[in-house]
Amino acid sequence: MASDFKAFFRSLGSVLFDPTASQVHGWPRVRASCDYHAPLRFGETVEVHLYVKEIKIRALTYFFRFRKILPDGSAEPVARGEITVVCATMDQRTRQLSSRELPAELLSKIQVANKQDWST
Repeated sequence: MASDFKAFFRSLGSVLFDPTASQVHGWPRVRASCDYHAPLRFGETVEVHLYVKEIKIRALTYFFRFRKILPDGSAEPVARGEITVVCATMDQRTRQLSSRELPAELLSKIQVANKQDWST
């Protein structure tokens, strides 16, 4: 799920971490869950869909749907998960994280998905 979140940010023209920035920003996970419905085996092809479930002032909750691609091209649901991340800045001196508001530039590029898209 983490690599899909990273790909989601790249698709928006954003980065999760920029070590050259004057302040270090990050997206620590504060909640994660995943329900498994069927097994996956090594070498099987998996399709992952990411949906923005909720946008708060300082946090994003996103939902994942995992589907195994079958030999005939159809897809079988195998898992679903949810992660909440908080936008945070690290104090360079104390190395402590503190939450901050989501960047306006990011908010202008995302929206909450329709509930029927992620709840089925």
